[in-house]
Amino acid sequence: MKFRNAAVLAALAVVLAGCSGDQWGWYVVSPETETGRVNLGFMIAGLQETISVSLTAIAISMLVGLFVALPGLSDNKFGLASTEPTLKLSVQCQALC
Repeated sequence: MKFRNAAVLAALAVVLAGCSGDQWGWYVVSPETETGRVNLGFMIAGLQETISVSLTAIAISMLVGLFVALPGLSDNKFGLASTEPTLKLSVQCQALC
């Protein structure tokens, strides 16, 4: 157990060490500096648009999923036939991943 904790700590140190080089560091978003405050303000200003786009994408994907799934639940042969290509494409995509 101690070895595992040491390995996790070492990996964390290696990962976080890359954040403090000459080219990049946490000072870029630190509220203690003027540049950090400007960068944080810029990120906060885009927060509403980011959430709006995310919620819109979620809503659209739910609607598309609903329109694809509902015909497959029916007993109608045309409804079942319309979902077959989508199902085959989905299975092929999962096989590639």
